Amino acid sequence: MSSIQNCPRPTATSGNLDYSRGAYEAALEKYKKAVELDPDNPTFYENLHAAYKRLGKVYEAVEAIKKAQRLKRSQFRQEAGQDMANMSGSLKRRLGCLPTGVLLALAVLGLAICL
Repeated sequence: MSSIQNCPRPTATSGNLDYSRGAYEAALEKYKKAVELDPDNPTFYENLHAAYKRLGKVYEAVEAIKKAQRLKRSQFRQEAGQDMANMSGSLKRRLGCLPTGVLLALAVLGLAICL
């Protein structure tokens, strides 16, 4: 087996070429392999969905798109959490530069800030 067959992106790209030529069964096999190699990539499940749909495999198509959506939601939550943590750290650094009087005024106004 060549090394490219162990890489999910080139495998999926090869599947895309098959799909564009109407070779949906061949595309499906490559998309399945891409998912096997990288099961956390929602794009590969979207590819599976498209191929299953073209082949009239409605149940499999629905399951594939549901998996893609779950992965996307999970990735969004992770990224949003990281963004919030980064913003919080940045805010704390910026507030640390404020004079004590300004911090006290913010506290009096009810803008409680944990430093």
